[in-house]
Amino acid sequence: GQSTRSMQRAHVIILMFNKLKVIKWILGNLSDQMRAPTGGVSGWLAMQIMKTNASSTREAIRRLELNQNDTFVELGTGHGESLRRIAEMDSVSIPKRIVCVEISTQFRNELQKNIAELPTKIPVEIHGEDCIKMPYLSDGAVTKLFGMNLIYFLNPLPEYLKEIKRVMKQNGSVVFGCKLGVIPSNTEDFANVDQKDITDAMEDAGFDVTTEKVEIYGGNYLEIKGTKR
Repeated sequence: GQSTRSMQRAHVIILMFNKLKVIKWILGNLSDQMRAPTGGVSGWLAMQIMKTNASSTREAIRRLELNQNDTFVELGTGHGESLRRIAEMDSVSIPKRIVCVEISTQFRNELQKNIAELPTKIPVEIHGEDCIKMPYLSDGAVTKLFGMNLIYFLNPLPEYLKEIKRVMKQNGSVVFGCKLGVIPSNTEDFANVDQKDITDAMEDAGFDVTTEKVEIYGGNYLEIKGTKR
């Protein structure tokens, strides 16, 4: 009856809550490896967790509506799911320049292998330096910039946003994909976990900001989009 259905719903909610607590605990204990996997068991586990972002990344790339006139930058490219998605597109949708910034040596090694196996050759360059400075990009060169599950680690955020603004073309788009609900808030590495703090910092840096919850198969993510004024 009604009471049985209510108990079943409550059981599902409890299971989901406990799963969320477990995820937060894992992320909290792997926070340094989540930013830049280095190796060993913890680094391997962090890389496997980040690979679960594939469906979110693919949807985010679709939503960017890339074209052949774009200079596209991805911060925290990981193993390169975004590049797989781009390589599947028509030639008119493949940016003229694709810049991947990945500070993890482990991920860069895997990224190089995956690029070599892409079905279509695309104009990719890989940089391993922290994106707080991007000297390989001139002022106003970038039309679209993207990072999935990255913004938590950009600390101090205003300094990173200052550099991002420098390289962005006027009216260019900066898109951060986030899953703030599962990110622990009590670790040093996860520095940016509050949506309002993030959007306020982007506004202060010179971006008009919108947010949208994006549904994907098996879940959702928050899209924070900034347009350079």
